[in-house]
Amino acid sequence: MEEIIYNPFAGVYKRAVELYLNKEYQEAFIKFFSVVENDRENYHASFYLGECYFYGYGTEQNYDKAFPCYMTAAVKHEVEAVYKIGLSYEKGYGVEIDETQAVSWYMEAAKTDHTEAEYHLGLCYKLGKGIEQNYPLAARWLLRAAQKGVVDAQKQAAECYEVLNQPLAAATLYLAAAENNDSYSCYKIANFYADGYGCPKSIDLALEFFKKSANLGYIEAMLALADRYKFGNGLEKSIQNAIYWWLKASDKNDRAQIELAECYLEGNGVLRDIDQAMQWFGKAANNNNVEAMMRLADLSLNPPKGYDKDEVGAKIWFSKAAALGSSEAMYKLGLCYEDAIGSANPNYNEAYRWYRLASLNGYEAATEACKRFSKSMFGTIKRKK
Repeated sequence: MEEIIYNPFAGVYKRAVELYLNKEYQEAFIKFFSVVENDRENYHASFYLGECYFYGYGTEQNYDKAFPCYMTAAVKHEVEAVYKIGLSYEKGYGVEIDETQAVSWYMEAAKTDHTEAEYHLGLCYKLGKGIEQNYPLAARWLLRAAQKGVVDAQKQAAECYEVLNQPLAAATLYLAAAENNDSYSCYKIANFYADGYGCPKSIDLALEFFKKSANLGYIEAMLALADRYKFGNGLEKSIQNAIYWWLKASDKNDRAQIELAECYLEGNGVLRDIDQAMQWFGKAANNNNVEAMMRLADLSLNPPKGYDKDEVGAKIWFSKAAALGSSEAMYKLGLCYEDAIGSANPNYNEAYRWYRLASLNGYEAATEACKRFSKSMFGTIKRKK
């Protein structure tokens, strides 16, 4: 007669799962821990214990303890554990980052139709993480996750198909993600409709999705709408509506700040207000926008009526723009040093140095300016008479 082996922890495991599913995590954790300690064959309990450690369910979050629990279950082909091992290797959760190992584990889980593994494997192929970059394979795996409703997979797969010059597939996936309120995908499908790329051309649908993207907070869509209102491209020309969208984008976008500055400077759509214009240029300049720095420098040297010339301020802005690599700013800074703009005396050494830098960057006026100077046998720069 075959001996019947009684496992007293089978009931404990069953009760632990019930508690876990009811989100009574503290009691569930205690029971899972007990099962793992006493029934080494129950790899399902190891997986659940790993989940408790990973997410901090019923205990302190601890990736170091979660990883070996997942591994116990993963080597027994518990699919969710296999995926979590891949994620742990990719992100460094409880183990040193190893993207090659991450891909290997993702691949094993993805072969069993695990949605998140398919998504992450697709991203690895797309980005070349842990494996050679491969857009066709990236598209294949991302599409599988996209078809199961993973919105970011829809967007990422669309980008792959765009790279692969398959506009119809790209448009279909961008549209799917846009309908799921992905702001970037709304912007992309808007451009597809505007250009008739991968779908029939439709300015109305383009504008619908530009507005949806903008209302979801996507800055590029706000700028696109502002441009359309500014130039009357598909919309009735309205500088006030353009200003509305520039204002919406202005907290985070220096281009919008410059557009608003120009409006206030010219009184275009708003009352002319030089102080407001300078403030908006200043915001853009403080965001390292070279164009704004140059506008502030030029306005400081050639101020509007009623404002004082500020040579020191101009020189400061030219210096900042030059430090960011602007050849024109280097040349104009050279002029400042040569003609004592913003200082009591000229400095020909500095003038020549900045002209020389601008010339090396291909600025022709600076090349001509260098010809005005000569160098003595002691290295002193002098201006030719």
